[in-house]
Formats: sequence, C-alpha cells, structure tokens
Amino acid sequence: NGRRLGRHAVPGAANGIYHVNGWKVDFPIQIVVTRELDGPKYAGFRAVSKHPKDQDIFEILQKASGSLKRRYPNMERAWMKLFKTEIDQQIGDAVNNATRVNLFTYVQDGDMMLDRAAKRAGMSTADFADSMTKAGFRIPKM
Repeated sequence: NGRRLGRHAVPGAANGIYHVNGWKVDFPIQIVVTRELDGPKYAGFRAVSKHPKDQDIFEILQKASGSLKRRYPNMERAWMKLFKTEIDQQIGDAVNNATRVNLFTYVQDGDMMLDRAAKRAGMSTADFADSMTKAGFRIPKM
C-alpha cells in the first residue's frame, strides 16, 4: 500500500531488524536486513546472505567446530576432501614463496649465483632479479 517502514522502538531490537505493525495480519512480522546486522552474534545471518564476508563464515565455523567434531568425527576429513584443491594450492604457494625467499637470501648473501637461483626457482634470470628487488632484496655487484 506504499507505506514506508521505519524503525520501531521495540525492546531488544537490533539494527537491521524491523518490526511491521499495523498490517491486518494475525501474527507479528519482522523484516531482517542482514547487511545492517552488527556484531558477531549475527554472523550466522550474514554468512547465509548473497555476499557473505569471510570473517562471518570463519566466525560460525569456529564456533561450530567443537560441537561438529564431537557429533561428526569424520567431518574434518570431508571438509579437507571438499577443499583439497584450494588447500593444496595455498600450501604450494606458501612453499614456493618460502623457497623463493631462501633463494633471494642466498643470492644477496653471495652464497649462490643469480642464474643458478633463477634456474632453481624455474624463472628466467631477469624475472628472478626483478622479483628479488621487488621483494626488497639486494642483488650483489659481480
């Protein structure tokens, strides 16, 4: 009917929760706007919205992890299998970054030649040198 809804002073109501009064229905109506809900206690509502934030998903998984592990002892294995590709990618990236930092350090300290370090990193010498300087390392003068 074109009436605008406003916030009503309802005890215990939070931002994002609107109570609809005055409509001809026999039950109370609430409208919840998930993006307006604040605080960790509403993380579950925000996590099931169209565009959940990583922090909200992390919050509910962290809270649920203890009881889920007790109720479903194989749950962790199922999650690991579900996210295997992503987990393997992150592990691979971390190992590659650590290896590259070690190679940068060896070259900077004069313990390894630039071309040999680049080969071990699977990069051209120019790309390795560029990555090395961008990461804040110094290429020693020959």
